[in-house]
Amino acid sequence: MFKINYRIIDEIEHMKTISVEEFEKEYNDFWGDISIEINDYEYGLYLDEALEEDQEGWEALFHWFYGLLGVCVELKKDGYVMIDDIESYNSYIEFKLLGDNVIVSHIISNKLTDGVTSCPNSWLVKEPIKQYEYGDFNNLIITYDELKNEVIRASELFLNEIKSINDALLSVKSVLALINYIDEVKAISQR
Repeated sequence: MFKINYRIIDEIEHMKTISVEEFEKEYNDFWGDISIEINDYEYGLYLDEALEEDQEGWEALFHWFYGLLGVCVELKKDGYVMIDDIESYNSYIEFKLLGDNVIVSHIISNKLTDGVTSCPNSWLVKEPIKQYEYGDFNNLIITYDELKNEVIRASELFLNEIKSINDALLSVKSVLALINYIDEVKAISQR
């Protein structure tokens, strides 16, 4: 099982009337909570409770969705990729394609000395780290289709939420890039 839980925690009332230009200049992302569930393990922070006044999100949601879409692409290209949790000083989520299955592990390593090679999407790492230890989970098995379908579903839900807040924001460069990446992942699955 692979599931993405998220919620936008941002200045929603302000976002309803913001222009594309102001969003790109001042924000360029939506902030919130996000977690991924892999079988019985959850990574990240997602609180399903009422928001307190002035509560802020800690995760850059565009970056997470763009990164997870990138995982789907890179797995089909090379069979291996890690997503860097930039909010953590030492955590990666490793994905290895083995047939139709994906092996998922939490990797702990010193980001300053691990010598990783990043993909064009700087949150993704294409080569295994030489020195690491496992974090909260390792060698969890899901199918590639579970991963891909959930990433597409959650990414499209995120876009629909943005549209419901302010449909003008669908013209923001980062939103357009996310839409294109979703289409790229869908095309890979049809090959």
